[in-house]
Parts: sequence; structure tokens; C-alpha cells
Amino acid sequence: IALLAITTHLQVMDQMEKRVRSRFEHHHLYFPPPQPHHILQALPHLLHLHLPSTSPCPPSPPPAALAYRTEYNRRLHAALNDEQVVGVVSRNADLGRPMAWFRSLALLVAARLSPAHPFVTPDDFTAAAAALAAPALPRLLNGLSIAELVLLIAAKRLHLQLAAAAPPVAHSPLTVSRLLAEYAAFAAHNSNLHQLPRLSKHALANALERLVHLHLLAAASDARPLPHTTPLSLLVDSAALEELLREQTVGVASA
Repeated sequence: IALLAITTHLQVMDQMEKRVRSRFEHHHLYFPPPQPHHILQALPHLLHLHLPSTSPCPPSPPPAALAYRTEYNRRLHAALNDEQVVGVVSRNADLGRPMAWFRSLALLVAARLSPAHPFVTPDDFTAAAAALAAPALPRLLNGLSIAELVLLIAAKRLHLQLAAAAPPVAHSPLTVSRLLAEYAAFAAHNSNLHQLPRLSKHALANALERLVHLHLLAAASDARPLPHTTPLSLLVDSAALEELLREQTVGVASA
């Protein structure tokens, strides 16, 4: 008997009962998310304007429609090559967004068109991406414990430190051990967190695993608990995360 399954969750095997898991041979085929240049090649096909033809020999469209289509497609091409749009696509591709997310992005961009706003602009992509990302993240943050929030803040701080390093610290990634050390240092030096409970290593490991389960962090290992050398990556935009953290009422906004 063979079971074939498709999932976007790398930790799906951990959610199965042990006796079931032991009977699997664990053959995995990993399909990485699309790269930014692939997405930028697909977006014109999703947003390009084609005049519909409803019969084998349709009448010629009026000159005004032809002129609008030409100008719309010209401005769309310019917008897709704008640094602002390339940045939106690259950031969300780095967060592991699936192609379905970018199709939703294109749909929201198209939905912003109106007689008063007849052409696509780079700002449309920024606004659409913010609208897609905004609903889920605040709900996730509101459901986190203080320890989980502090771990997330520590991950954000380390992510920014590594990104700002000159040259970039490619050989020294964010790891579990570095994150736990940053957590301890941040909690010890932030006066707002003097009531943070002293958590056991097991409790901290559980908090970290919950952040991975919620797709706020990604771990390069399926082992549980996560080994201290496991590389981690932040799956939420650090700027958006900082803005949302400022709105939290737990006193950790100074992150």
C-alpha cells in the first residue's frame, strides 16, 4: 500500500501517531517555492489586458478600447519593472509565499482599478501585499504568550543584525542557540520584562516549536526538540512585525 500526499507543511510527519509514522519509509520530494524572477514572469500573464473575442470573426474593437489596452499594458510593464514592485515580490518570495498567494496579490491589484484609477501602479502592489499580510499576523500575535513574543522579538533583532552586517554574515546563520541567547539577554536588560517567568529549557523549546508550527519561524530540521545548531529563519516581514508589536499591550514594544 502506498500513500501519496501533497502538503505545504514540512512538519506534517510529526503530527502523525508514532505507530503510523514508524511504518512510513519517508520518501520526500521537495518542491521549493517560486523564485522572484519566476513570479515576475508570471504576473504579466495574470494582469495583462486582452480584449475578449466572442465569435470566430469578432468586429474590430473601437479605437478608444485599443488605445486604453495599449496604454494599460505599457504602464503595467513599467510597474512590474519598478524597484518597488520587485521589492514586494522578492520580500514575499523570501517569506516562502506560494504561487497561490501571488495570484491573490494580482487579483487585489486588479480590484483596485476604477474609472478614477484606470492604470496599475507600483503603489497598488504595495497596498495589495499589505492587505494580504495584515489579517492573519495580528491574530497570531494576539494569541502568543509573553515568552513566545519575546522569542519572536529576539529573532527579529538577530535577523536585522545579520542583514545589516557588512559583508552579510552568510556563514553565521540564525540558529536555535543564538536565538535562546538573545532571548535571555533581551529579557535580562528590558525593565518591562521583569515579571517574565523563568522558563525551563523544555518550556522554551515548546514555545519555539509553537512559533515554527504557526509559520512565524522556519526551522531547517524536523527533529523535536530542535537541536541548538538548527538554522532558523524569520517568516514574517521584520518591518511589519515591529509595527504590530508596538500595538501589543504586553510592554515589549521597545523591541
